[in-house]
Amino acid sequence: MSGERTRMEDFDVLSEMIRPAACLPLQQDYSHLTVTLTEPACPGCEVKIRGLPERSLVIKVDACPAPDSIFNGTKHECRRADYVIVAEQNGQTVVIFIELKTGTSSRRWEIVRQLMGARCFVEYCKAIGRHFWQARDFLEAAEQRFVRFSDRRSMLKRPSRPSRTKCLHNQPDDFLTLYGGCHVQFNELAALG
Repeated sequence: MSGERTRMEDFDVLSEMIRPAACLPLQQDYSHLTVTLTEPACPGCEVKIRGLPERSLVIKVDACPAPDSIFNGTKHECRRADYVIVAEQNGQTVVIFIELKTGTSSRRWEIVRQLMGARCFVEYCKAIGRHFWQARDFLEAAEQRFVRFSDRRSMLKRPSRPSRTKCLHNQPDDFLTLYGGCHVQFNELAALG
């Protein structure tokens, strides 16, 4: 590449990097952008996220082929969460890792591994941005959030509001759990400032 590249914003690099077919389309719902996340294994399990910023990408990470032809999988390193939302809001970038689960049989460690696998996907994107887009600090300042949604069948006698107690849900093992939430606001997930 000849000449100097002007610095691209994180969102612009990612938009150029990721194929549109790997992303969910955002819909206009009155004056707000929304997206509907579904769990392919369970047709009735879906979550609608409202109020997404204009500059948002919702990537179907679980649709990417698993790297199990390379890795042994002994530490469950081939697992990935279902979705990653990358959004810019008020000058901040947030990456939200989302796992949708059906039923109540999911073990906590499985969810943590899936969230960690999606984080590795984003780390790979960061490396691609640094090396191929010459964006040295690509996504380095992004806040990270980890969220698990559980379907309605597992919400018996459980609140539909976030189970937010002490953690900010910024680590895979401190994920935010939402039960049966058919609709949730983006700001609730992002928890920015």
